[in-house]
Amino acid sequence: MLQFPEREKHCPPLTDQGELMKHYQKFSVATVVCVLFLVLITTPAYAYIDPNAAGLVSQIITPLLIAAAAAATFLRRQIGAVFSALSRRLRQRPDVKEV
Repeated sequence: MLQFPEREKHCPPLTDQGELMKHYQKFSVATVVCVLFLVLITTPAYAYIDPNAAGLVSQIITPLLIAAAAAATFLRRQIGAVFSALSRRLRQRPDVKEV
C-alpha cells in the first residue's frame, strides 16, 4: 500500500464516526446545490441536430478505438515494462544509491 505522509498534514484520516458523517453531509449538500444549479440555470437551445450525426461520430470513433486496442495488444509487453520501470523508480528511496 502506498503511503503519502505529506498528504496527512493537509487531510488527516477520518477516524471519528462524527467527523465522517460531517464529511458525507457536506458532500451531499454540495451535490444537491450543483444539481439545482444545473436544473435552474439551463436555457432552452433553439437548434436542430440531425439524427444521423451520431452515425458519423460512431464511424469516426469506432476505427480509432479498434486501432488503439490493436496497438495496446501489440505493444502490451513494452507498455508493461515501462510501467514496471516507472513503479520501481517511484518506490526507490532518494537517500539510497544503487550500486
